[in-house]
Amino acid sequence: PKYLLLLTALFTLVLNIPHASAGDFPDVIRAGDITYTSGGIGDDEKTALDAVGKQYNLHILSAYSNGEYIEDVNIVISDNRGNAVLRTDAGPIFYAALPLGKYVVEGSFNGISYRQVINLKKGKTSNIDFRWKDNEPD
Repeated sequence: PKYLLLLTALFTLVLNIPHASAGDFPDVIRAGDITYTSGGIGDDEKTALDAVGKQYNLHILSAYSNGEYIEDVNIVISDNRGNAVLRTDAGPIFYAALPLGKYVVEGSFNGISYRQVINLKKGKTSNIDFRWKDNEPD
C-alpha cells in the first residue's frame, strides 16, 4: 500500500509537467542562497521553463536583436557592495531566485557586455532582455 501511494503520487507529478519529459527539463542549480536554471533551446525545454517561471524572481532573455536566441552568455550577478554572488554561462532563458535586494546583472557575449541594475522586491519579478547586434554570417 505504501509503495502504491508513492507510485500514484509520482505518476500524478509526471502527468502535470506540461509537454515535457524529464530529459527535456534543464537542471536546477543551487549556489548558496541562489537557485537558478537555464535553457530554452527547443520547444520542449522552453515549455518546461515557462511552467516553473513563477518560482524565480529574476528572468533574463539573451538574444540577437532579430530575436534569434543566444546560449552560453556569461552572466554575473553582483550584490549592492559589488561582490559577485553568481557567475555562470547561461541562456537563452535564465531564471534565478535571489534574496530580495539590489543587484547589478551583467551579460557578456562575444566581447560585448550589457549591465542592468535591479531591485528585487517581494512578490515581483525583474525581467531583463539582453539584445546583441544581429548575428551575421561569416
